[in-house]
Amino acid sequence: MNRILFLLLFISLGGTIQAQDYITDDTFETTAMKSDGQLKVVSFTAAWCGPCKMMKPIFKELNEDNDLDITVYYLDIDHNVTNDVLNIHSVPTIYFIKNGVKMGELIGGRSKSHLLKEINKFKNSEATGEKLDYLPVPSSIEIVAGDHKKLTVKTAQKVWNSVDNLNKLSESIFLNLNNKADLRYGLMLAERSIEIEPSLVNTVTKAYILYKLGESKKAKKALKMAQKVAGDQKVEAIESLLKKLA
Repeated sequence: MNRILFLLLFISLGGTIQAQDYITDDTFETTAMKSDGQLKVVSFTAAWCGPCKMMKPIFKELNEDNDLDITVYYLDIDHNVTNDVLNIHSVPTIYFIKNGVKMGELIGGRSKSHLLKEINKFKNSEATGEKLDYLPVPSSIEIVAGDHKKLTVKTAQKVWNSVDNLNKLSESIFLNLNNKADLRYGLMLAERSIEIEPSLVNTVTKAYILYKLGESKKAKKALKMAQKVAGDQKVEAIESLLKKLA
């Protein structure tokens, strides 16, 4: 139970930000992803992040240096979903993007000299490879609250585009709760995670939640998907549930 409350607290942390220099999900395409040959430096940040605040004067100085010819943007992870799609959870995380292609990444606070080294490495380099896939996967799943006071529609919306958070919360619900409405909430999260990208974690979690709900036929079907994801890999969790369902 404490683990669930901790996860929910971690997910809900946030704050207010100043609008200046900030981009959002809606403007990411026309700013950071703009194909104009210029290097874009995107700092994924949060109002509560100390190192982010310490780096702002450095970013301002770099952004105003005409010789560098770069543009620095900030995106607040507590008010957008682009960071969730990109599985960014640590701040500051810094992306170097050119013509929509991610050239490099830094995690954590950095000195001006370190940033300059990365900028000079990328600004004259050719952007090759696929463009950054930052758009959220559309969903056909209806969001419904559980009975637990923390398992609200708002909580689900906050994790809806983050595979990591969806997996952590759905697994925690399975391990810690028994209420059917809460288990169905966990099932909903696991199914959304599968909707984004099927993995061993979300397919196995779905199967176990269905088993805990007493829906054996659906659990067997979910296990088949988990086995397909696993391929030739032998997974103890799959083998264990197969025995229980036999």
